[in-house]
Amino acid sequence: MVLSVAIWLLKSEPPVPFPGRLSVSEPADEAGRAVIQYAAEVLKVQSLFAGRHPANDASGRVLTKLGFERTGEEFYGPTKLLHHTYHLSM
Repeated sequence: MVLSVAIWLLKSEPPVPFPGRLSVSEPADEAGRAVIQYAAEVLKVQSLFAGRHPANDASGRVLTKLGFERTGEEFYGPTKLLHHTYHLSM
């Protein structure tokens, strides 16, 4: 079984305040932790794969913070670019 999840955090106009937040990446961290927890506890998966656009370094930092390890690059047809790939063992 292969599962796919995408998390998109978009800037709002005007910006929505996040009281007590230290950085913009924290909502992404929280969403990622929730996905990982659900995958482990409910779906009982043993590992997760993630990919990110090569220009989106912030996503790479979030994935690394969540425990993913960079594994290489993979061609992604819709962008016609090599996207960075990551793996997390549960």
